[in-house]
Amino acid sequence: MRLLTHNTLQSPLTSSYPLKITCTALRHIPSTPLTTDEGPYDFVRNLLENGKIEWDGVTGAREDLKDKIEELAVGDLQLPSSQPSPDSPDYTSTLKTLHILLLEVHVLEGTLIDKENGRAFKIDNGIPNMILLEDEIER
Repeated sequence: MRLLTHNTLQSPLTSSYPLKITCTALRHIPSTPLTTDEGPYDFVRNLLENGKIEWDGVTGAREDLKDKIEELAVGDLQLPSSQPSPDSPDYTSTLKTLHILLLEVHVLEGTLIDKENGRAFKIDNGIPNMILLEDEIER
């Protein structure tokens, strides 16, 4: 599961967002950012500038996975505490970090946890299972 996917998920029980991640297997799969006339990292730039990325979700996921990300040795993937503006001096480096975090870091095994009720949703082979149990479905 890419962290871009995590950034869109909420609990089907409580609509809790963001879900906490616990991870037992994480992988870095490098990719080349698509380059357009506007430059590299356009995909991430457009998501960020059009409000498609929840900053608290990304920084929360980064914090949840801090130890595992450091084990990957992909460099310093720190993010500012608040979303930077396009005219900030370190905007391009933030876009690069976001590209790596959102598109190249894959959670292979672990759980997503609803912070409101503690319900855990398993991540198996990179696929989060958000299916509710029969007794969790309202009729």
